[in-house]
Amino acid sequence: MKINIMTGIASTILWLVWCFINRNRRKHVRKCFLSLTFVNLFLKDEAIFYLVQTTDEKESKQKLL
Repeated sequence: MKINIMTGIASTILWLVWCFINRNRRKHVRKCFLSLTFVNLFLKDEAIFYLVQTTDEKESKQKLL
């Protein structure tokens, strides 16, 4: 699951770079930027919750051992 989250973050960063490079040449780039931003705002909380939850489980298992 962590690999999926990291791949999604890398993909988003690369798309945002593409949007920044092509912002003056193409009119639809603003829509691409906004959709990426809103989707990641909504998914960010779930991804962070998952990463924290899995980290806490590993730490608690190590403390029990």
